[in-house]
Amino acid sequence: MAVLRTKRLLLRPMVKGDLDDFYEYCSQPEVGPKAGWLPHQSKKESYKIMKKIFLNQESVWGIIFPEKNKLIGTIGLVPDISRNFPNSRMIGYSLSKTYWGNGYMTESVLAVLYYGFSVMGLDLISANCYPDNPASKRVLEKSGFYYEGYLRMAEQVSPTDIKDHLCFSILKEEYINKKE
Repeated sequence: MAVLRTKRLLLRPMVKGDLDDFYEYCSQPEVGPKAGWLPHQSKKESYKIMKKIFLNQESVWGIIFPEKNKLIGTIGLVPDISRNFPNSRMIGYSLSKTYWGNGYMTESVLAVLYYGFSVMGLDLISANCYPDNPASKRVLEKSGFYYEGYLRMAEQVSPTDIKDHLCFSILKEEYINKKE
């Protein structure tokens, strides 16, 4: 799988050696609920999730802060179950709270958009975020995504909590025109 470089970050496939950093940020109480999961309770839990979702995946990257060789987040292009055609993917991401507010996620999203449209040949990339996550919404807006609408009761995140989604997408043509 490709390694992507931005001005300040390295996006590379995750490896087992990322477990400590992965657990460190996934256990932060502010991170998981913004992305749709509960904070991790143990390294064993983190490894299980890492193995199932992040290791050996075609278009899923760890976000590395090069100065410290530290995993600070994840980002990936996964199948979009709402779109029934092969040239679309959904982008998902999470970032350690320690690194919020520095533009790292927008930088990562832009690198992955380039990869998705230029290398994978995608025609559309979608994204969802919760209405109570304005930072994620802002990342999508700054990256050129268009707001599609509000999907009510879109995801059951716990037995007692069903969340709405704000739905976004960007077409390949829109991405190309934004870059020009």
